Amino acid sequence: MNIRHLLIVDLVMDLGSVSAAARRLRVSQPSITKTVHLAEQELGIPLFRRVGGRLQPTPEAQLLLPEVKRLAGFVENLRDLADQIRDGRSGRIRLATSSSIANSIVPDAVALLRQDWPSLSVDVMAYATKDAIEQVSRNEADLAIADVAVRDPGLEASVLCEADMVCVLPRDHPLASAPHLSAKALSGESIITFSDTTTLGRAVRGAFHETQPRFQIASTVNQSTAACAMVARGLGVAIIDPFPVLAGAYGGLAMVRFVPELAIRPVLVKRRDLPQSQLALAFQTAIRAAISQIAARSDVLREVKE
Repeated sequence: MNIRHLLIVDLVMDLGSVSAAARRLRVSQPSITKTVHLAEQELGIPLFRRVGGRLQPTPEAQLLLPEVKRLAGFVENLRDLADQIRDGRSGRIRLATSSSIANSIVPDAVALLRQDWPSLSVDVMAYATKDAIEQVSRNEADLAIADVAVRDPGLEASVLCEADMVCVLPRDHPLASAPHLSAKALSGESIITFSDTTTLGRAVRGAFHETQPRFQIASTVNQSTAACAMVARGLGVAIIDPFPVLAGAYGGLAMVRFVPELAIRPVLVKRRDLPQSQLALAFQTAIRAAISQIAARSDVLREVKE
């Protein structure tokens, strides 16, 4: 079934004549007549009969009319959506990332992007880092932000920023005003950090074991937001990335740079074999702009230029 034929039939039904439909579409009357005949052949039923010099829909056409109207409305909505996407007024982006980045950088990036894409639809999915990367591999996300090396040759990763590991502790903690904190300074504290299956978790343990050979981690997490929640409940101090506190979600917590310096370099991940939409490209620009704004007011985050 040719959709264009049905749309012209709908127009003839509305206007009541072939000549009026031809004028509306700026085509010849024979062309409209031919299209109506083709539609009748495709459907196998007569659609019009002439009554008093005007075309009247047949009873069979009247039965089809609601569905034809629905189809015409769908096509009109599709055209409108295409116009919005072309003009930068609408679109959808799927982002997979860790919960800490989802709560910090991403909202700022979306706010910036909506200035130019007011009808933007964003799906933000929080995952463990490796799972976020896998979402892009399976084309279930357009982009991912990850803080581990990307080894899949089908994916492209570009560094977004560099963030120092910090010690997160209650604002009223005696060490909260220190310029930096070392493993030795945190002796006796209940430490919350990442597990030893992660690069950062092993690095933190190495720093403590240099001065405290029998040191034990009190609690491990796989998301830094969970560590902040534990600190807020008085369960210890956390050595994690700075993103949850940078987001301003934990007003009762402070962060102090951890030494020796341990840094993470979050990367933006996308597939090599798929072209990027205008919206995806705009989002990448927005995420870097958001990082630049946050880095300007923080001494533990540095933007990395492309």
